[in-house]
Amino acid sequence: GPLCEGLWRARLQMEARKRLQQRRTLEQPLGTASGSKQPSPTLPPPQQQQQRQLAAPVVRYPENVTRKELHQRWMEKMERGYAIVQMPEKKILSIKRGRPPMVQLEVEARKNGRKFVTMVRGLEEYDINAALFANDVSKRFACAASLDDNPTGRAALKKKGYVEISFGGHLSKELKALLTGITRGCDHGGTKDGGYGVPKDVIEILLRKGVK
Repeated sequence: GPLCEGLWRARLQMEARKRLQQRRTLEQPLGTASGSKQPSPTLPPPQQQQQRQLAAPVVRYPENVTRKELHQRWMEKMERGYAIVQMPEKKILSIKRGRPPMVQLEVEARKNGRKFVTMVRGLEEYDINAALFANDVSKRFACAASLDDNPTGRAALKKKGYVEISFGGHLSKELKALLTGITRGCDHGGTKDGGYGVPKDVIEILLRKGVK
């Protein structure tokens, strides 16, 4: 009857619309399928700038800062460097970047650990005459001293003209106290009035096998 014919036509129309929708979906370019995110429309330059400002992270700076914090921030931005100054005239000998050079005190055991030798390197970096220093130490501590500009079986010296000084005995504490002028912790009277003024942080003590 008429009712059945109307239902049949409605069904045919629904199927036709469904096939048409499927055909349109297949004909769409790759990357723009139904349900995918469409590219955002191009905004005029003023609106683009406003959008970027809204998306950018907000940086907040402190309104108050202590002098200690300011000094710390300032030093973090500075490049490390050092100056070697001759005292008491306060004459600047050199200003360089990086860390200051080290003065190395190395102690080795000889003859089955019954005797020791203390070797010193790097005094020239602080304008200390190696020969005069060796003579001074030998008098203060009553020990033998020798200079070597080309030590055999050991690392090469830093520069030409530098020497390694060898002293008889375990003198690491005494030599550090003499070079720095800090005699606390060292009971030897020969460490007083050295006048060399080497910073304690640049002195490196190496104790080889069998040395305490």
